[in-house]
Amino acid sequence: EQVDQLLDPSKKFISQLNKLFAPETVDLNHVSERIQAAFSYFLKPMDDLVFEILWKIEEVKRIKKAKMFYDELIFLEEVQTKAVLRLMKAKLLIETVVAGETISKEKLTSSDIKNYISRKTEAIQNQFKELNITLIEDDRDVERYTAKKSKTAVPKKSTVQETYELWVEKKSIADIATIRVLTKQTIYSHFVKLIQTKAVAISAVLPEDKLQDLAAAFAGYREESLNALMEKHGQKFSWEEARMYKASLN
Repeated sequence: EQVDQLLDPSKKFISQLNKLFAPETVDLNHVSERIQAAFSYFLKPMDDLVFEILWKIEEVKRIKKAKMFYDELIFLEEVQTKAVLRLMKAKLLIETVVAGETISKEKLTSSDIKNYISRKTEAIQNQFKELNITLIEDDRDVERYTAKKSKTAVPKKSTVQETYELWVEKKSIADIATIRVLTKQTIYSHFVKLIQTKAVAISAVLPEDKLQDLAAAFAGYREESLNALMEKHGQKFSWEEARMYKASLN
């Protein structure tokens, strides 16, 4: 419902930007004013949605037989957090351009961006404990869906099985997507499951140099969400590659 309420305003904002960038000479100060206004308008509801998702994760990870729901929440949290961080970066980008400064990686990040998800997660965990003061923490409950589990069977889902069979036939990920008339992102999600269940080795999908970058990035990383890791290393590998590598660790 919150997302639906933002659809019309977001469409109007995009329309405004298209008009502002239509002239040969763009009034960057006016563009900056509109982006600042959009930032003020969109940030709170988008940030609130991240809060609600993280709060629900705190609840669900203590419930038995809710793994599928938990995984969906983790995916939603990554998508929504990514949207918030993009909004924050857009604000920094226009500020840099208007100031006449050179655009760089350093200019497009800040302490708030780097620590956004870690600070919010910590705050929510503390609030959750305060409101559930009688809660007896059990590591088995908290880590119910994050603990490493050994799986060997090929997934039973037919769509994943079809992808696997094409892979065995030496088809590339791009070829599989074309043959199955699916997006590459969907095929990558199949490979996450195939790698997680040991049906496919990560080394068969990614080159050695990419695996080395991923190994270095994941060293000591304990967060379930990939947002903090991608914020720091996103220029070295894609979200899909990170998800597949993470699956290989489970």
